[in-house]
Amino acid sequence: MPQEIPEDARAAKEIRDVLTSLGKIAHSLGPIRNAYGSGHGRGRNFRGLEPRHARLAIGAASTFVDFVLDRHMALFNWEQKDKDTTSNTPKKNDKAAK
Repeated sequence: MPQEIPEDARAAKEIRDVLTSLGKIAHSLGPIRNAYGSGHGRGRNFRGLEPRHARLAIGAASTFVDFVLDRHMALFNWEQKDKDTTSNTPKKNDKAAK
């Protein structure tokens, strides 16, 4: 469970379920790509996914990447701010920087 959401929060179990499902997406897309992707020396007669299934895979992957990237950026920005306030690097107006 994310640290920002207390265990006793409303819908905590459901949030956990959604996050678990999101993680399963990442593990499921690779085998789908291997089975239905156009790579791996497939012949001309090979049929991939139906368009609706392909859109589902693309949408799921996009949702997963958006979530992970958003979380990563939030962590990075917090860490960067922390580094900026504790840095010993001279600032622009600092005489040592000139």
